[in-house]
Amino acid sequence: MKADLLNLPPRQREEALREWLTRRLARYLGRLDIDPGVALAEYGIDSLVALNLYGDVEEELGLPVDVTVVLDYPTVAALAEHLSQQAEDPAVSSPSQPPERSRP
Repeated sequence: MKADLLNLPPRQREEALREWLTRRLARYLGRLDIDPGVALAEYGIDSLVALNLYGDVEEELGLPVDVTVVLDYPTVAALAEHLSQQAEDPAVSSPSQPPERSRP
């Protein structure tokens, strides 16, 4: 999976990552209505879900992620964009200026 997904052209890779993240979160949260533009905090993401997601990204995609990634990129869309950029340029490991965090 890693090779297939991460070797896509940037726009397709970002879309594939968005879909992959959406499916993962839907499974962990037991929901089918994950909207890529909605803040993850609104879905009640807890530390266990976040850790599982980090583990999946690192294990299945081979992309290292910092534990603050859900705070730095608070939506599926923002996280997919970041991971896509990281896949293209491994030096992109943390944001120089993270997007503004949403507040509950």
